Amino acid sequence: MKKVILILIGALIGGIGVVSGILYILNSFSKLDGVTMVSGKLRIVKQAEDDILNLKDMGPVIFRTTEMYQHRPEKYYTKNSIWHYYVSDGFEHFPVETFEGYRTEEEGRRGMTGTTIFKNPKFPKEFLNENNDGRVASCGTVEIGKKGIRLDSSFLTLFYGKSMEENEDEEKKGDVLENALISILESVLDVKNFGYLEDCLVPAYDTPEDGGKKYGLKLVGKGVYASGKDGHPKLGDLRMTCQVVDPRILKKEFTAVGKLSKDGKLLTMDGVEGALYDRKVTMAEVKFSYRKYKIFKGLFLIGSGIMTFAFFAVLGMIPGRKKRTSTGFLN
Repeated sequence: MKKVILILIGALIGGIGVVSGILYILNSFSKLDGVTMVSGKLRIVKQAEDDILNLKDMGPVIFRTTEMYQHRPEKYYTKNSIWHYYVSDGFEHFPVETFEGYRTEEEGRRGMTGTTIFKNPKFPKEFLNENNDGRVASCGTVEIGKKGIRLDSSFLTLFYGKSMEENEDEEKKGDVLENALISILESVLDVKNFGYLEDCLVPAYDTPEDGGKKYGLKLVGKGVYASGKDGHPKLGDLRMTCQVVDPRILKKEFTAVGKLSKDGKLLTMDGVEGALYDRKVTMAEVKFSYRKYKIFKGLFLIGSGIMTFAFFAVLGMIPGRKKRTSTGFLN
């Protein structure tokens, strides 16, 4: 009965993924209604400012990443397919919650008894965004094109090169099969950087020496502030890295794709993901990229659904251990 339940759970979860993927692919052939495309040079109406480090006159947007040196849980499989954790200290840009684990991976693999509760210092709230993340974008005011269409701040965050909501560290530690599927689909459909820009950022320049003094931080490199001794961080130490858009990039012509609001501001759209290109593009190119992106997401959901069903099906087919009965004799 337990095996049947596992297979049914896998079929349900996997089926949802497959159906969602099919809907995504069908949606890729729908029209892009209400889409506005504007091309031209960017004009900075108001420079971005970072109030924490007192950074000014550094272009349209300033990206500040605050990290804290914390206990981090590293997980691995045991022979019984059960997750176990061991500690690995390092910098993270978000608060790591209290967890239980072994002090080393070796202790866990040897099956030693006695795990430890690892608790981190509090991550300063003033350095976190609304998503409880240390990656913060301070945006100025920017217009594009001859008509001076004002861009929403969400367009400026696309200079980051990837979504600021994604955790690239977790992606690297993710499921091997899932990452392989993503890599294959990205290569085949060429959608890895859809809507985002690459290689646009440089370390913040002319950063003031006393920018982080209020928070016990020292300027230790180009656009980098840190507490503690350089090269020898301890638990609770902070590190801030500031990046800005390369001024040479801003000399290019850009194309922004989104939806105009009633007050004339260009907003990002769910369907188009607020695409921003560092060149002139046509609407036909935008539609083609949009279609490939939707197909990519659809195929990924279908593939994930099939893998989920296969995983639960395999679990359901693994024979259980037979119970040993005592005969009353010592062996």
